[in-house]
Amino acid sequence: VVAWVPKDAGTHELSVQTVQGDHRIERRGSLEVAPIAPILVLDRSGVIAAALRAQQVPLVERSELPAELEGFAAVALGIGMPPAAQEALAAAVDQGLGLFCTGAGLQRDGEPLRQILPVQLLPVAPGEGGEGDGPTPAESKPVPQPPAAPKPAQPEPPVGPIEDAKPTETGPAEVDKRAIAMVLLVDRSGSMGNVVANGATKMSYAKTSALRTALALDQGDQVGIVTFGNKDAGRVALSMTAATDRDAIQNGVQKLAHANEYTYLHGGLRQADRMLGEVQAAVKHVVVISDGEFDRNEEPALRNLAGRMARERGITLSIVSIIDANTAPEFRTMAEVLTREGGGVFLPVEDPRVVPQFVSAEVSRALDRVGRKPNGEGPGPAEPSTPPKPKPPEPKPPEPKPPEPKPPEPDQPQPLAVRAVFASPLLLPEPMPMWPTLDAMMHGAARPDALVLLVGGDAGMPVLAYGNRGLGRIAALTVDLASPASARLRAEPPFPARLVQWIEALRPPLPSLPQDLLRSAQVTPDAPLPSEVQALSALAPGGLAPLDSLRLPPPRTDVVHKTQVPAWALSALVLLVLLAVVEWWLARRVTA
Repeated sequence: VVAWVPKDAGTHELSVQTVQGDHRIERRGSLEVAPIAPILVLDRSGVIAAALRAQQVPLVERSELPAELEGFAAVALGIGMPPAAQEALAAAVDQGLGLFCTGAGLQRDGEPLRQILPVQLLPVAPGEGGEGDGPTPAESKPVPQPPAAPKPAQPEPPVGPIEDAKPTETGPAEVDKRAIAMVLLVDRSGSMGNVVANGATKMSYAKTSALRTALALDQGDQVGIVTFGNKDAGRVALSMTAATDRDAIQNGVQKLAHANEYTYLHGGLRQADRMLGEVQAAVKHVVVISDGEFDRNEEPALRNLAGRMARERGITLSIVSIIDANTAPEFRTMAEVLTREGGGVFLPVEDPRVVPQFVSAEVSRALDRVGRKPNGEGPGPAEPSTPPKPKPPEPKPPEPKPPEPKPPEPDQPQPLAVRAVFASPLLLPEPMPMWPTLDAMMHGAARPDALVLLVGGDAGMPVLAYGNRGLGRIAALTVDLASPASARLRAEPPFPARLVQWIEALRPPLPSLPQDLLRSAQVTPDAPLPSEVQALSALAPGGLAPLDSLRLPPPRTDVVHKTQVPAWALSALVLLVLLAVVEWWLARRVTA
């Protein structure tokens, strides 16, 4: 086998020579090498073009989409485009063109290209740039609302008695905007009854987690508990109950117990989905508490359900799992995928005693999403306070206008950790010791048919995802390469090579080449040498004859005689003789 890689396009003549004794054997052939299709780059930052040039990949830079896309292998898109151009590009992808979108190239909500991306960009908090409008701070903690600071006095404050005042129409709506509904989905399989080092069972820590959840919530919030075990056997241990009804919650928690059952999650998750779908709350969250590996046969159904809960009903999903050295890596991957689809986080713990702390952290995350703090820690940034009843207004002399309060400084976003979901050649070389962090990224969730390679932040939002669209492939990088937020990612030395790998993976597949490239062969000299004749004569005592004198021997004919007497003929003859003897004997007895 001879390996050869052509460097240039065009027709190439091939010649392979080998020597066998005093003979030289030469084989010849030719092949046509097509030119490498270039990458069309639509990006004002120059990052993508610089990476392609560094890897010697042919490219064509344009400021807008050309009318003709034939001849390009893929498009690297980092700018916004009008809808008509997006429709033309989407049609080309359907016919086999590759598409790599990043930054502003992910377009805006409702536009044609946004519909075929492997990720679904989600709304962000007000003031963070809008949905899909460039990079946005993506730390799981949203920016707190400023109402904690005293509001400036209105020019004409309302006057009159307020003792008989009633809530306005907007009062309950404001409460709903900050209400939380949580369902704890507890594993009731037999292993939850195992006793850990301090003599308590794993189920006891699940009960503690449920009680701490209720204590951390406040008026207007709701808590529910569902258990799961055998297939399609999700059971409600506590229906949606006000978080302030401690007695009802205590009774529901006391019902939790392990049983001789398996670990089928889908039935319990469906039950939790139905319960949360019937309540009105700003945040709807499910926390799974388990110590076992979910049945792998349910993975497609679980992924589909978790994705629909997050997209259609705003219900997020997190998993707190007690693991050990025997936990299969496939389970971790499965849990990562489920929580990514469900917009939550996967929290593996090795010590069951810390389960309540992890569940409490999930409650804090839910409270933080609506600008609140856990109950008992004081009001959060947006916590309303009950002002003292004011006295009837009295005329006062004009006072100097106090200085306006200094606006609070916004919280600095925390770096977002980036981690790989799957081991893939596209992520080589692997960073040491970890992937560079990001200061911001776009909020999003992966579509069910997407292949996600990188996720970021505590919520596991997709950073790099691929998907098939018609005959073409499309990739989405939810990071703006022109923004300082991605500076650490760009500063890593292998980044240009990785970026080119991510784009080159979108090229359409090449047709297979013919296997027999060397069609003709020539042997020099084409006759036996004297030394070869002498060696062959020694093997043939009768001497060598010319090839033309050789004749094929006549075909050999063999005559085989086969008897037509069946094998049972002798046995039949013996029986006939015996029959004759018996008849003769019987005849003599009769005559006698």
